[in-house]
Amino acid sequence: MRAGIPRLGPLEHRAAARERSRVRYLHRRPLTQRRCRCCADRPGFGPGAQSAKIPVVAKRRPKRDRSLEVAEYRDPDGSCLRLRCSLSAGTIRKVAKGGGNAAATTDDIWARRFEMLFEYLVVDWEISGLPLDDPKMLLGRYRIAAAAERRWVQATISAHLDTHIPELS
Repeated sequence: MRAGIPRLGPLEHRAAARERSRVRYLHRRPLTQRRCRCCADRPGFGPGAQSAKIPVVAKRRPKRDRSLEVAEYRDPDGSCLRLRCSLSAGTIRKVAKGGGNAAATTDDIWARRFEMLFEYLVVDWEISGLPLDDPKMLLGRYRIAAAAERRWVQATISAHLDTHIPELS
């Protein structure tokens, strides 16, 4: 017992929780529909109150059908790399611009460009029958790939760019 407050049993505790939930629900309703005990006697609340200004929420747009055109590439070990065949103009500009600061070396800029291309182009990568399609997992797997596997991915992306997105090749 704390400061004169009796300890509630499980049934009383559930009833109190239900009451708190009901009050919270009533407070979420528009001002003209509130009828809880704590607000019914306040001016501007309860029945007969003028309607409150409720913010207008925009309707959700239907999702666009973004069916991707995908090219599939297989390596000699049987891994399958699926790449997008197109990128938006803004993405192409972003990759072409490159990036890097004054301290970045040519190798750093080149590696970052290939990582960006990898992030934007790769849809999924199946390695030894294990499909990876989460972007973070894909990039992590690319970063820990063996040198030969990385070279194959880079050569595949370069060939893919030559055929599908020549602006970036």
